[in-house]
Amino acid sequence: MLSVDPSVCYVYILDPPTRTPSQSVKDSKGRDDFETAHMRNNILKLKKVIDLDEAEHQKIYQSSSRYLHQAISSYTSVLENGSSHDLHAVFRMLRLWLRNSSDENVNRLILDAIGKVPSHKFVSLAYQVASRLGPSIDSEPKFQQAIRTFILKLALEHPHHTLYHIYALKNGARTERGTELKTNMPMPGGLERTVDFGKVQAAADLLNLIRHGTLSREGDEHSQVSTVCFG
Repeated sequence: MLSVDPSVCYVYILDPPTRTPSQSVKDSKGRDDFETAHMRNNILKLKKVIDLDEAEHQKIYQSSSRYLHQAISSYTSVLENGSSHDLHAVFRMLRLWLRNSSDENVNRLILDAIGKVPSHKFVSLAYQVASRLGPSIDSEPKFQQAIRTFILKLALEHPHHTLYHIYALKNGARTERGTELKTNMPMPGGLERTVDFGKVQAAADLLNLIRHGTLSREGDEHSQVSTVCFG
């Protein structure tokens, strides 16, 4: 029978065999390698989920954009070929345009609609569209191009419905005394009259284009409105 010395067991329990530094480093490296591999595996799994989500998001975005562009094209066709639903179509199209002003395809479709649809159907939008006028150097240049084209056409073909709005923007920096502000004006109570000078300049530039138009009729009507606005 195998005999065991109790003193040896007792010493082993109290004092397990010491490990060399190289063994400790090797064990630590093994644990680090395992944790790294485990983390890398989790990252790969998460990346697959993220890639699937991004692909699905892109698919939904493309479908949404396609339906948006189709809707604007359909409203254009309704306005171009009939008159039974003009108010409904024109305001729906305006809402889609302004909500998606950074979409270059939307602005392209609006420019196409401006060229196809009789301008009188857009007269009711003059005030809302003119209020979006801004500097020519803008974060949304295609949007401002469409805005200018829209307002210019209305101003030339329907000046009495459009020019008042543009003059109101141009006079945005004018005080009650008839002077032009160069900076925002302090007011009583710690308030300040803020002026959008970019919008003021854009309106002035647009009026210069209209004033020097080639059609004498528009020039005469421009002069009439100018007389009303300035006396």
